[in-house]
Amino acid sequence: MIDVCSHFHQITLQGVSSLQSNDLYVNHQGILQGAAYVGEDGIISIHTEKCVGCMYCVAACPYKVRFMNPETKAADKCNFCKDTRLARGEEPACVTVCPTDALVFGDASDPKSEVAIMLNTKITYQDKTHLGTKPRVYRVPTKRGGI
Repeated sequence: MIDVCSHFHQITLQGVSSLQSNDLYVNHQGILQGAAYVGEDGIISIHTEKCVGCMYCVAACPYKVRFMNPETKAADKCNFCKDTRLARGEEPACVTVCPTDALVFGDASDPKSEVAIMLNTKITYQDKTHLGTKPRVYRVPTKRGGI
């Protein structure tokens, strides 16, 4: 699947669920007391110091991607290694170590990027679009499964 995060970040996975959705953030914002925010890069992140640990966002997330961080005791989710690897200009760790090259990370607005080419040439689908959360996760069916 390809996670098309805003206009900047994307990640391609097959068989793994991950997403960034502004509407999901808006829906959770009141619950999280402002702990969730959308950065300039389009990635939804969580201010751990603002999280009250109520776990409502974990329970309410229709994609089941949020969890309670055992170290910080705050809600958390994948942020594509934005504070570490992305900050150094590297790809997220999952993309780098994927043994089957099923993951792609890049800029969808760049027509020459691998992600943009994949979106324009492959059949893709999105989960739970009926919820109105405007997901930016796209799955690319494989020969073993499919739509």
